[in-house]
This record gives sequence, structure tokens and C-alpha cells, in this order.
Amino acid sequence: MAARQISEGSSAVGYVVDAMGSYYAVIGRFDEAERYLTQSYSVWRGLLGAEDPALSRVVNRLVFLYLQTGQLAKARQLDLESWVNRVERSDPSGPDLLRLLENLAALKVMEGRHADAETIYQRVVSLTSREEQADTVEQAIVLNDLGLAYFHMRQYAEAVRYLDRSLKIWERLRGPDDPNTALTMYALALAYQDDGHGEAAEPLLKRALAVAETSFGPRSLRTEEILSGYAGFLRAHNRKREARKMEERAKAIAGTTSLPRVVDMTQLTIRSRDR
Repeated sequence: MAARQISEGSSAVGYVVDAMGSYYAVIGRFDEAERYLTQSYSVWRGLLGAEDPALSRVVNRLVFLYLQTGQLAKARQLDLESWVNRVERSDPSGPDLLRLLENLAALKVMEGRHADAETIYQRVVSLTSREEQADTVEQAIVLNDLGLAYFHMRQYAEAVRYLDRSLKIWERLRGPDDPNTALTMYALALAYQDDGHGEAAEPLLKRALAVAETSFGPRSLRTEEILSGYAGFLRAHNRKREARKMEERAKAIAGTTSLPRVVDMTQLTIRSRDR
């Protein structure tokens, strides 16, 4: 790798491997993302020290990668509660604290601790919903995440309410063809379906899949998850032939990763603030 010609522990290497890891995470190539983000964490930990609050930015990216790939043990090892306390003491109004809280809440959801997750998400909502921050990417993300928490608590009407608000913000900020828009659209479709409004779900699934195939590519695990979700919808409506075609496509994509499993994307969001 070209970066090694500079210095294994230099900030230049840290920036390069961090950017590469973030890029691969966005497009759903999680094997490569984990390799580069792990290297980034090692480099910046050596440069900044193990407890420097600035290291939380890399911790956030790495723990979110672990959550996306179902590696909860690795996520727990990063001790998010300690990072929340550390950053809260140093910069309680900065964006790093919000991201840590979002990741901590997502971890609680995946552990089945939905009430704890709801409390954390509501705290983030209060931090991001000030009047001067209306219609921001941060607000779209936390509304999406809160909607997903309600989805996993089977409070589908509440899930629809928050996901619909998030989708409207994404569409205003990024447009209808943005990857973030697609993933929130997909989650909203599943919430509509489970709330008994299948007629509202399918148009959203079609649009989400079309955007995913363009934005993430046909081999992305993000595309695979939407294909699987759409197939489930079709089977629920006795459209078995269409469902089989999507299931075959999803299975072919899933066979390209060495990861033991990739979690249901309705538990997470892409969180692409800078794209």
C-alpha cells in the first residue's frame, strides 16, 4: 500500500486509511471497511493516546461498522459509555457526542434493550431539534433511528410517524435519489407493511431498490438487504414467483462476503453526513 511508504504511524496514513474505511462502509463492502477502519483506530490511538476525546471520531466509525456486521462483542469492547462520559466532559455541544449516543442507542436496540434505546434516542432528539437546527442531516438521522427503535419495539404507528418525518427531511436536503433517502424509505416501507398498510409499502420498496442498485451497486450488501425485504413483502402477498427471483439475487450477493452475518439494515442508517 502506498501509505506505508510514508510511515506506519503518521497522521497522513491515519487520514488515508480512515477515508478508505469510510468509503467502503458507505458502499456496503464491509470486509474492506473493517480492515481499514481497524488500521485507522490503531494509528490514531498511537498518535492521540487511548483516552483522547478526539479519538471518539474513529471509535464512532468503527463501532458503527461492527453494528452493521453484527459483531456486537467487538462493539462492546470499545466501551461506548466511557466515550460518552469522556466527550461529554470535553465538548458536550459537539457532534461527536451525538454520534456516540446514536451508536450506543443502536447497540441497545440490537441487544434487545429497547426501552434504554428509546431513552437515549429521545435525548438525542432534544439535542438536535432546536429551532435553528430544523431540517438538518443530524435531525434526519436521529428521527430515522428513533423510528427504527419503535419498529423493533413493534410500535409500528410510532415508527411510521418518525420515519416519515425523517424521509421528508432527507428528500428536502438530499433529494429523492440519495442513498440516505433510499434506506429511510426502505425502513418506512417495512413499518407501513407491519402496521397493516401494505398498499403504501410497495411503491417505497420499488423506489428504494432502484436507488440502492444505482448508489450502492448490484453487489452491495445494502442492496441485498432491500432485495430480501422486498422478497418478504412479495411472499406475504402470495407473489411467490416474483419473490423467488429477488431471493435468488439476494443470495448471490450474500455469498460474496466472508462475514458470518450482516444485520438487518432496518436496525441502522447509513449516517452519511458529508456526502
